[in-house]
Parts: sequence; structure tokens; C-alpha cells
Amino acid sequence: MSEITNTTSPLTVDARAISFLDRLRARVVFGKYDDYVDARNAGVTHAEAVEAHRTGISLWDYTDARTSGATHAEVLEAYGNGIDVEPYAVARREFGASHEEALLGHASGFDVINYAHALEVGASHAEVLEIEANGIHVGAYALARESRRAPSHTEVLEVHAKGIDVGEYAWLLSIASHEEVLDAYAKGVDLEIYRNARRYDDEWGSLSHEEALEVCLKGLDWPEYASLRGDYGRSHNEAIASLVSADRGDLEED
Repeated sequence: MSEITNTTSPLTVDARAISFLDRLRARVVFGKYDDYVDARNAGVTHAEAVEAHRTGISLWDYTDARTSGATHAEVLEAYGNGIDVEPYAVARREFGASHEEALLGHASGFDVINYAHALEVGASHAEVLEIEANGIHVGAYALARESRRAPSHTEVLEVHAKGIDVGEYAWLLSIASHEEVLDAYAKGVDLEIYRNARRYDDEWGSLSHEEALEVCLKGLDWPEYASLRGDYGRSHNEAIASLVSADRGDLEED
């Protein structure tokens, strides 16, 4: 539009700059006038808001993308390339993706949010391509890489190759090391029960790797074990002994 003189300009327009004429025009053009006011408050010009709207972009999403660092031209280009502006804005705001990275991720067939997340935690484009080629969900991969134990790209590939779900692995990394997860899996342990055993409990803390393995490998009922620890104040060894001996009925009489 002729009113747009610089499509790469930053957001600078103050809300008080909305002229009376612009307000009248906006009430005719926009179905949600409040979204127009929010856009103008954020620094979007009237001409930019109108062009985004006429292009088919939600003004709410457009404003989100602009306040996340995108220029007017970048938002239009992203939309023109088939990228949903809402996740585009999230990728820019939450994961620091550049416009070019968002375009590349989309062109490569990735969800732009998951792709941006993977890049933020240190993955290269080639690594993300390899993850996709191996059938690993890129979002789960990113969650694993950003965990406090920060596994390498090779370690994530390793657990996947062994048959461990990468999403489950990402969750386990908050309570166990890479080596402990592999050890538990190699011993045939149910990783969901192992995860519950390692998770911190306000009543009695958390189990060590060895204690969690003992509970799992002995085939003990996890809710029963947790009840003995939390409700009856039993130590780990006492709870194990009680369950192994199947003397649970005596506890009810204590």
C-alpha cells in the first residue's frame, strides 16, 4: 500500500497517534476493533494493520509476530510461504529463531516451533534432519537436549536406537542420568515404574537408582511400596521386606 513507506521499520507508533480518521476506517475494516487498537498500541501503523488484515492474517497473530521481533515484510513473507503466523511468532519470541531459520525449518517440513526449539538447545540443521530421518519427534528431541543433564545429539540417537521412547527419556532426565536410564532399560525395567520410583516424594524423598531398580526387579507393587513409605513410615529396606514376605495384613493391625 502507498501508505507503507518502510516495511522493515521497527514498532514506534504510540497509541495516542491513532487519528480520528484511522479510528473510523478501522471500525469499517476490522471485525475486532479491539485487536486493531492493541496492534496500534504495540506500534503497528494503520497501513500495516490494514495490509495484514487484507492479506488474510489474523491481526492478533500479526501483532504477536511484530512484537516478537519480526518486521512487517517478514510477517507477510512467512505467511506467503505457508507458515501459520501464530507458531511463527512463538518460534521468534520463545526460542529466538530468526526469520531465515523459521523459513528454513518450514521449507524442510518441520513444525517451526519444534525446529526453533531444537536450534535453541544447540542442534544444527543437519542434526535436526538426522533426527527426523530416524523417526524421532523433533519436539521430544528438543526437550531431551534442554534437560539439566543436557545429553548430546549422539546420546539421544543412542537411546532411540535401543528402543527407548525419546519423549519418555526426556522426562526421565529430570531425575536420572543418561547411563542410569540405559541401565534400567537394559535390565528390563518398566521405565514408567522406574520413573515413579525416582520421582521426589514430600513424605520420604526420592529413591536412588539402585533402590528404584530393586523395587522394579523384584516385581513389587509400586502403590503398595509408596503407601508403606508414606503412610506407615517404613524405610526402604523395611518396605521391601514387608512386600517380599507378603505380610501386608499385619501392617493394618499396627
